[in-house]
Amino acid sequence: MTTPVSAPTRQTLTIGGHDFATSRPHDFGLVIHGLADPASVDSQSAADYLHQLLLSPPHREVFLDLIETEGLVVCKNVETDDPTYRRVRGKSSSGKLSQAEYYHHDGCSCPTK
Repeated sequence: MTTPVSAPTRQTLTIGGHDFATSRPHDFGLVIHGLADPASVDSQSAADYLHQLLLSPPHREVFLDLIETEGLVVCKNVETDDPTYRRVRGKSSSGKLSQAEYYHHDGCSCPTK
């Protein structure tokens, strides 16, 4: 696992034999940018690495432990058709957000605007 650093640096995190490109833009939290070598898995797993790899039954507990340890984990560059993601449009964001991101994006105080 990676060690905390104060300067933004690129690192690699290995979970379940898969290497993920990560960075720490702040003193808190971890950003996962995707697979370090997308060619190491099939294209669907590379595109939706969050659901296909990190949240798969053999790796789920390790990933959830990472979230608990870090406090904040951001997964970027995830392409998914998961039904819990909604299309959004706005001044500062566009694309698909998860239910939790949508809740935060759409008002921060409740699920409805």
